[in-house]
This record gives sequence, C-alpha cells and structure tokens, in this order.
Amino acid sequence: MTEEQWWYIVVGRRAGPVTWADLQQRAREGLLRPRDPIWRAGLSNWVPAGSAAGLFSPDGTQAMPPPVAPSSITTPTGKSRISAALFAILLGSFGAHRFYMGDTGLGVVYLLFFWTGIPGIIGIIEGIVYLTKSDEEFAMQYR
Repeated sequence: MTEEQWWYIVVGRRAGPVTWADLQQRAREGLLRPRDPIWRAGLSNWVPAGSAAGLFSPDGTQAMPPPVAPSSITTPTGKSRISAALFAILLGSFGAHRFYMGDTGLGVVYLLFFWTGIPGIIGIIEGIVYLTKSDEEFAMQYR
C-alpha cells in the first residue's frame, strides 16, 4: 500500500498524487478529515478517507480523538486565522498581519507606506477576507 499513488479532495480542490505515508501525515495534521474523498488506481469511485483502514489510526480499529474545536485550528506553521484577522484589522496599517503570517517583504512595504493610510484600508479588507474563510481554507491557503 505504501507505493500506491493517492489523490484526495479537500475544500473542493483535488490534490495528489501522494503516497500513503503522506496521506497519513495529512490526516494526523488535521488537513485530511474522515469525510474527505480519497482515490487510488483500482478503486471504482472516490471513497471517504475514514473508510480506509489505518489512515486515521495505526490498525484502523482505535477510537478517534474528539474533533478539534474550530477556534483552535491553525496552519501547519501554527498561525491562527482569528489572530491574523485581528492583526490585519487592528494593526494592518503597520503590516503586523503580514509579519505574523511570515510575509516579511510585504510587511516592510506596509510599514514604509503606513503614513498614506492605504495599508490600513487594505489591512481591514484582508482581515475581513480572513474572517470569511473557513479554518480549513485558511490552513490550506496560508501554509
């Protein structure tokens, strides 16, 4: 099973091919959920990831831990959607949200032009965009 190529769908986007180990890693990180469809050569249709034995537990028989509360979902680098939105809305003029997300180059541009007020307006818009995304979409887009 380890050499087979797998595809999966998360947030409406098809991804792959990945190895079985990569699929397990994504499941452990919470980027792949039991209801997300997966497929490999030999399967006639997409199947829920939760139906693949061993994907969410080593032997497929262990109980799953309770789901993570939505407010605590972060990107693989540990960045929270809510924190990024608050930084963007409150401190967007200075590029705080860009520094927080690891985009130092744009953060410096925001900082250089904060006196124009334009970065503040853009920061508010970006903060609203962050808030309108689901935690899964945010985690996928801002790795």
